[in-house]
Amino acid sequence: SLLSGNPRFFGNGLPLSISGGTGRVAVSTGSGKTFYFDPADSTPQGAIDLTGNDVQLSSDGSALAASSQDRSLLYIYSLPSGTVSDAFSYPASSVDGGLLNFTLSSSGRTLAQVVFPIGGSSSQLEITPVSGSPIIWSETSSGYAGNILLSPDGTLAAINQSTDGQ
Repeated sequence: SLLSGNPRFFGNGLPLSISGGTGRVAVSTGSGKTFYFDPADSTPQGAIDLTGNDVQLSSDGSALAASSQDRSLLYIYSLPSGTVSDAFSYPASSVDGGLLNFTLSSSGRTLAQVVFPIGGSSSQLEITPVSGSPIIWSETSSGYAGNILLSPDGTLAAINQSTDGQ
């Protein structure tokens, strides 16, 4: 069990985001690196030079989606190699623009994104394969749109839409 044995200490800055899959965990740290490792082993399998705002792993740990801290970039990595398989860019994040959130399906093949355009008053919600096209589903929502949650295979979605940001 993860709670048994001697405690281990993480000396790479504060963890900013953590995600786990079968046999692999990804941790974005304040040191500017996102580490991925087997939770049964204290040695990282690899590291990515990215201070990730949010990291999400596929259930088998073969795909990692990670957004940059300013939410201007979203990368899809193939693991364990750590190579970028796809990348998305967004307007510079600010109070009124950028990537609000994303969800990687458990299969690692489908991506949901919520983007709030700069100067706009509506959110763009989109579900695509991780390659970015073709668009599976898209909608513009007035005001703030919350999370899009995907079923494990990415074929169903639950969407939280709110006009007050809650």
